[in-house]
Amino acid sequence: QQWAYPTRFRQPWLTADIGIWVHSRGKLLQQPPKLTKQESRDAAGECETSRPYRLGPHATQWVRELTEWATAHEDLVEAHRRNLRGWSCNGQRVLTIEGKQKVKIRAGIDAKDAPATLHEIDAPLTSTTFKAIQNEVAVGIGQAHGKEFGKFEEHHMQGQLRRYPNALLLEEPLLREVPAWRPAGGQTEPRRGRGFIDLAGIDGAGDIVVVETKLDSDEMLILQGLDYWVWATREDNATWLRDRLYASPTAATNLLFAIGGKDGKAPKIGKYERSHLEVLAPEIPWRIAKISQWNGANVPQVQMLPPSTPPQPD
Repeated sequence: QQWAYPTRFRQPWLTADIGIWVHSRGKLLQQPPKLTKQESRDAAGECETSRPYRLGPHATQWVRELTEWATAHEDLVEAHRRNLRGWSCNGQRVLTIEGKQKVKIRAGIDAKDAPATLHEIDAPLTSTTFKAIQNEVAVGIGQAHGKEFGKFEEHHMQGQLRRYPNALLLEEPLLREVPAWRPAGGQTEPRRGRGFIDLAGIDGAGDIVVVETKLDSDEMLILQGLDYWVWATREDNATWLRDRLYASPTAATNLLFAIGGKDGKAPKIGKYERSHLEVLAPEIPWRIAKISQWNGANVPQVQMLPPSTPPQPD
């Protein structure tokens, strides 16, 4: 019973004849009515109104040299949140800054057994502390490259794709980890869980492209992409996303599934992707990108399949 809602949310957007029966403790409770597409959109959840964290004027001056160094560093990509400024390497945060009157700086990977070093300042950063932070971040970068605390490969690939949006036939700016909502299980309906659109940008025609990334075959790839497309096409969310990307008020929203291979190899695609794509509603414009060599210093290699062309399973 608690897990029926995500399927009900997606049902209007699938052409397959899907029947849903709700059970609890072995007993059939009901066969809930099918949601309409508009009901599904209305239940998708609203856009995020908060913006990435901003340091106060004093803190900005105190750590300016550090933030400029991190922004210019070739191994770091921004990973800001609404409660901190952050930079990551290979999908792992190695530097965060927060606070306005008293600034907290965490340098290095904040692992469970080896937490990042905490520096607290309420005055301009000294050269000694700055050099210490640089060294601690450098250690974190080395650990991220060495995959000491996990591979985090999908985040690494997302970071590389954001560096080279033209590889996906997209233009600047390319947004990463756009806060959104997805259907979730639970006692009440509609029930939502926080999610993040992997990437979102604009194509050469001026339309918005929502990008869902995965490494190799994943049975949830198409369904998760569908969840985010429904969220992104809800009227208020579509307006918000167009404003963030400076897109036309009439821009359409397309869906791109970017599938990379583990360790930068050619992706392996299974039966789920093709079977799910075959039953997506025809009004959903989608496309597949097969990505390899994304874990090096150069532009990832991308094979863009024609629109609405399912991949052949490996």
